[in-house]
Amino acid sequence: MKPLLKLPLALVAAAALVGTAGTALAAKHHDAGLPIKLKVSDHMKMGDHERGAMTTGTVTAITSTTITVGGTTYTLDPQVDIRFGPFDLTTASVPLNSTVSLRLDSSGNVSAIWLHSDANLPDRPFVSGTISALGTSTITVDGYTLPVASHVMIREEGQAQPVTLSSLAVNEQVMLHLNRSGEVDFIAVRNAESDGNKISGTISADTATSVTVNGTTYPYASNVRIQYHDYSLTAAQVPAGSNASLKLNASGQVTGMELMSDANLPAMPVVSGTISAVSATSLTIGSYTLSLAPQMTVVYAGATSLTNSVTTGETASVHLNSSGQIDRLMVGTTANWGPMGDHGKPGGHH
Repeated sequence: MKPLLKLPLALVAAAALVGTAGTALAAKHHDAGLPIKLKVSDHMKMGDHERGAMTTGTVTAITSTTITVGGTTYTLDPQVDIRFGPFDLTTASVPLNSTVSLRLDSSGNVSAIWLHSDANLPDRPFVSGTISALGTSTITVDGYTLPVASHVMIREEGQAQPVTLSSLAVNEQVMLHLNRSGEVDFIAVRNAESDGNKISGTISADTATSVTVNGTTYPYASNVRIQYHDYSLTAAQVPAGSNASLKLNASGQVTGMELMSDANLPAMPVVSGTISAVSATSLTIGSYTLSLAPQMTVVYAGATSLTNSVTTGETASVHLNSSGQIDRLMVGTTANWGPMGDHGKPGGHH
């Protein structure tokens, strides 16, 4: 394995929170080295058959009910225990040509399988290195193509909000944690600033495919992430004149952008004031003209209403979602968000 990345303590601490329903990063995993010191009470089904015969060899075939090792085909116990290092495996995840040890019960059925080697998994629950490939539910790092758990947590150094698998890019530096099933349940992304791939300056032009900063035009990567405070924006929402910090991949494409200023959006997700303009898609309040979310909730004079018409000159407060759109409009007040649900405080959206 490659050396672990030097990640900030904050990321390591965040990693320790992964799997709160199961394990912390290191907790409940076996020691990573092989061979593993097994405990019957932890890993084996109790009974006389646990004192059965052992055999070792190479897997040449395996199904959900049988395994062939050393030219002999054995029947698998329905509750067969399959392990490699700290991982609990299924028959489908046992690669051919792996060296294994089998425990046989008194009937000659296989009650437990221990893999001595597995080309698909590391022998520890951590992998670090450079992303070489990404799929819709897989990530390839350090030569391992690993399934990504549906509940994976992904954190990028210096970013307050979690990011998604689809927003990661090839050539980014990451550290992965694997759960007991061998799935990636935590990804820590190293900030490219430490690699010298970060550009800061004023945006002079922006299109759907590129951004110009300090006189140089940089193409957007297909999975670019654009952030302003708690907002996740699109290229169309980036205003010229904003100060920004760009993260570039090895091809010089922008994979991440953090806006330091944005004349079109408030820093906090709550704006109060007088409505000066209204259209079918936007509303102007104070100095901001803001887009309306498709599922916007309106509270008019203290009651939820779909019939009252919002007009200019009225006093109101608006709350913005993570895309910078108005998702709640309270007309006739500028203070209390309590009746709107669990977003009662400014900045409380998720």
